[in-house]
Amino acid sequence: MPRERKDKHKAKHDGDRTPPPEQEHGYSVMYTSETPNPYSKRETRDMLSQHPPGETFMVDPSRLRRMHAGFSDQFSDGRRIEDTTRQMQQHDPALNQMPPAHLAAMKVPVRPYDGEAPGKRSVTSVFTLDHRRVEAAQQAGEPVRAQFVSHPNIPGNYTTKTVGKKTEVRRYHNGGGAHQRGNKSTLPEGAQVYKPSSRSGSSDSRSSDSSRGEKPRNRGRASTYNPNHNSQSQSRSRSR
Repeated sequence: MPRERKDKHKAKHDGDRTPPPEQEHGYSVMYTSETPNPYSKRETRDMLSQHPPGETFMVDPSRLRRMHAGFSDQFSDGRRIEDTTRQMQQHDPALNQMPPAHLAAMKVPVRPYDGEAPGKRSVTSVFTLDHRRVEAAQQAGEPVRAQFVSHPNIPGNYTTKTVGKKTEVRRYHNGGGAHQRGNKSTLPEGAQVYKPSSRSGSSDSRSSDSSRGEKPRNRGRASTYNPNHNSQSQSRSRSR
């Protein structure tokens, strides 16, 4: 009987030993990428007013918040981030075929563990949905081609616990790049996505409004929607 109790105790003790995250999820953390100075609320709104969905423009990759808590350092074709960084530094023409990074402008409620300034209730900034090419550009010190998308898949991508200011660059042991494996969505219920509006009118028409003594109309203003509710409604519509 005493030996049986000892064995039970040993089994219980062994069962308390949990493997580290790297071993459990099958990856090693290469380094943590940080965004210390993300785009401000004003800069985000200016960017939305100047660039309608689908229009390609250049942004500073070091100022984009990242949606993923972590992502693989390997592209789907087998290249590593460091390979693309080297190509960018050499201005390789082959990179002209690389699609622009997809962006989403969001207002996200701040939670105690997010690491934002005390008393801050929300942040409005620009997040990227494409992490590897943005990381490569940041390491190369080069701007990155990007564009806003009309209906980004936010709940399926938002797993950050730092409101996008820190993310892990990982190397998966099986050679894959399942960046979201083992991660659940951390998107707060009150989050809002700014939906860019297509620009209408021109500077000439705004001038004519002023010349007639009329108040210039607000053009290109972005509306918002709740990505959690939008995702649920899309799921219901697909099931019908």
